[in-house]
Amino acid sequence: MSPRLLIALSACALVACQDQLSLDACDIREASCQNDVFLAVQAVRGTGWDPWLEPPPMRVITRDQFRSEVEAATKARGDQPEAYDYFTPAYKLFGLYDPDEMPQAATDFTVSFVAAYYDDGSDTVTIIDRGGKTDLREDTTTLAHELVHAAQRRDVGFGTIATWGSTADNVNARYALVEGEATLYENLVDTLLRKLSAHDLQWDKYHADWIASARKQIAMDPAPWRLARSSLRYPLGSRLLTTVWLKAGPLGVRRALAAHPTTTRYLMDVHGSHIAEGKVPEPCKAPTPPEGYKVISTTTLGAWASYAFATRMLMESDAWNFGRDTRSDAFTIYANDDKQLAVVWQLQFRSEAVAGAFVEALAELPDNVHLSSAQDGDRVSLVAFSTPDAQPEFDWMSCS
Repeated sequence: MSPRLLIALSACALVACQDQLSLDACDIREASCQNDVFLAVQAVRGTGWDPWLEPPPMRVITRDQFRSEVEAATKARGDQPEAYDYFTPAYKLFGLYDPDEMPQAATDFTVSFVAAYYDDGSDTVTIIDRGGKTDLREDTTTLAHELVHAAQRRDVGFGTIATWGSTADNVNARYALVEGEATLYENLVDTLLRKLSAHDLQWDKYHADWIASARKQIAMDPAPWRLARSSLRYPLGSRLLTTVWLKAGPLGVRRALAAHPTTTRYLMDVHGSHIAEGKVPEPCKAPTPPEGYKVISTTTLGAWASYAFATRMLMESDAWNFGRDTRSDAFTIYANDDKQLAVVWQLQFRSEAVAGAFVEALAELPDNVHLSSAQDGDRVSLVAFSTPDAQPEFDWMSCS
C-alpha cells in the first residue's frame, strides 16, 4: 500500500480532493500498481480509505484469448432453449445492421471495440493486451475505469441498476450512466498522472469533440445501431456526469445516478445537465399480428436508434436532430413458423411538424421498408418484411 495515497485518502474522505493527490503511471500487471490505482479511484470518487476493502482480482489476457472467450460465451447463449436471434435479422431489415455482414460480425466488433471489462459475476477486472509498445498511462487509466465498475457493484449493485428499465432504450440510458461515471473518474485519475487540475480543463470542448467523432463514425459505419449504442454511451454519459461533478462533486454524481434518466433522448440534449426528464410519452400500440404470425417481442429502441436509422438516408446533422426529436417508439417483431419476419416500427416525434418533416426526408427507404401511411399526427409507422414477395396483411391501428 502506498503511504502517500493512504494519507491522502484519510484526509480527503468524501470530498472532491483529486487536486491534492499524486499518482504515477505504472505497470498494471504488478500488484503494487494495481493497489495504487485502486486507492486513487477510491480517492477521486470521494469514498475515502476503508481498511477492510480489497481490490477485485485483476488479470491481463491476449486478444486471441479474449476472442476465444467471446466465441465460447456466444455459443453458450445460442445453445440455450428458445435462443433463436430474431433481433439481428430485424435490425438488418431497417439498415440498423449491415444486411451483408458475416455471421461473426458481432464477435469481430466486440473484439475490436473492447479494451478491458469488468465481470460482475466473478468480480474480476480483465485487461486485453493487444501487443505492441506498452503505454503505461493508457493502461493505468484503463484499469481505473474498470475499477470504477467494481465500485459500482459495491455501492449500487448491478441488480439494482437493472431495475432502472427493461427496454432497449432504458438499457442504453442506464449504461450511459454506468460508463459515464467510469469515464469521469478515469479522466480524474488521468489528471493525477498529468499533474493537472481537473477544474482548469476544457471539458465542454473535450466532450464536444468526442461526440462529434463518434457521430461521424456512426454515420459511416455499415452497422450504425451497433456502433451507436456502444460508442455514444461513453461521451454522452461522461458529459452529463462531468457537468454534475464540476458543480457538486462526487456527492452530486451519486445523486444524479440515484435520479438516473431513463431515455437516450435525454442524454442527446446538449443542455441536459439536470436530471428531471418530465413525463415520458405512452408507447405506441402495435397492430394485431397478421394471419399466421405471432408477436415475438416489443421494445422501445430509443432516440439513438432513430438517429442511426436516419443516417442511412439523411445528412448526419439532420439525422441527429430527428433522433433528438424522437419522444417515444415501439419496435415490434412478428414471425411465422418458418421464422419469416414482419417488423413494425412506430415513432412518435416532438411535434406534428417534425413528423411531417421526417416523412418528407425519407426519400429512399431501405429495401423492404415501407411507410404504413404518410403520417398520423406526431407519429410515423414503418413496416419491413423479410419476404417481399409474400407480405402479410396488417389491420393497422392508430399509434395513439
